[in-house]
Amino acid sequence: MSHPPPSCAPRSSVPVEELLETLSVEGRSLSAFLSTTQTHDDWDRFLQSSPLGQFQQAGAWAACKAGDGWETIRVVIRDGATVCAGFQLIVRRTRFGRIGYLNKGPVIPLASGQSALAAFVVKQFRESARRSGLLVVIVQAPDAGPQIADLMSRNGLLDLGLSFIIEATQTVCVAAPAAGDWREGVRKTTQRHVRRALKGGVTIREGNAGDLPLFFELMRETCRRQGVAPNPASLKALQDLWTAFAAVGKARMTFAMHGGEELAALLCFRFGNRVTFWKKGWNSKGLKLYPNELIFYEALEWTERVGCELADFVGMDPDIARANIENRPVTSAQIATRYWFLTGFGGTSQILPHAQLYFPNAFFRFLYARARPILVWLERWKKNRAHRSTRQAPTPSTSDSVEGRDEVPPEPKERTGRGPASVDSE
Repeated sequence: MSHPPPSCAPRSSVPVEELLETLSVEGRSLSAFLSTTQTHDDWDRFLQSSPLGQFQQAGAWAACKAGDGWETIRVVIRDGATVCAGFQLIVRRTRFGRIGYLNKGPVIPLASGQSALAAFVVKQFRESARRSGLLVVIVQAPDAGPQIADLMSRNGLLDLGLSFIIEATQTVCVAAPAAGDWREGVRKTTQRHVRRALKGGVTIREGNAGDLPLFFELMRETCRRQGVAPNPASLKALQDLWTAFAAVGKARMTFAMHGGEELAALLCFRFGNRVTFWKKGWNSKGLKLYPNELIFYEALEWTERVGCELADFVGMDPDIARANIENRPVTSAQIATRYWFLTGFGGTSQILPHAQLYFPNAFFRFLYARARPILVWLERWKKNRAHRSTRQAPTPSTSDSVEGRDEVPPEPKERTGRGPASVDSE
């Protein structure tokens, strides 16, 4: 007896769309269509061809979030028959009302002459929020779209002002011949740790759906040491996520092995020209074997092999990111964080477009604009208090909360070989 596929599995089908509005401008015929299906092949193809497209706007993401009770509202803008812009937001009912989350969107080409298209997309976004009865929509523009955030600010969106949305990231460009080999940017200490991992017998194996319970436990143990809640919060949510992205060949899970035991794990999503290093886990064993350094380095090599351009580490401490961007020294406290570990692989720090809020109700917009300075002050006060407590606390051990940190202060970047396999000695 056959069984239907899980609800989170993407299905290829002709998109079901409802025409919302048409606009004729400068000889172009723009049409806005509403799609509430979990997946939409035309939309995904457009995303993967756009430098602004990221997996959080893909149908697979909407499909797996449906398992957590989120519904999909997707507005696709077509120029004739071709998708040229749009957005996908997910919506959930809370005890306060219906809220929406537009993550890494809207996707709007902002080249010269696209102002009419941009205004059309913003109009569709505002009307969709009102039509759907949303209390508020949380919006964060694509990583490469700070101009989109500026556009939204000019159209009634307010800065969130709070830091529960990721504010910065670290990326490594692995396909830029003019800039040289990405390995040249890897910190000397990190290169040495990768070589030690290989000489110590650490190996990398790819995982599959049967390894998800193991990955979840490694991720949960890491979160427990860091004092944060795991996300995804359950094994089922992780399985739904894997099902959605693995079904379209966009997910990769790897484990760093030693002596038959999995020490560290990494889950990546491949979408367009970007590989996102989304979640990791480590059981805190084998610190001197450097499994974390090896698993990240191997993932960078894999990103290069499959022809993607960018590896995205997802999160970075915004203060460290600003220091890197402004070429300022970092503090010893910043070096003693897991974020400093990421900078060992070279690359570029990036401040992401600021998160924003849209209240369809003008009165709520007025209230939040007045309350926001107080909320920002309270958050800053809490951070300063936590920082003072951290400075008074004993220095954490390198095997616990300082995961994969270097054992020496940062060193100048220097040219190295093509990788650890080509280096015979330390």
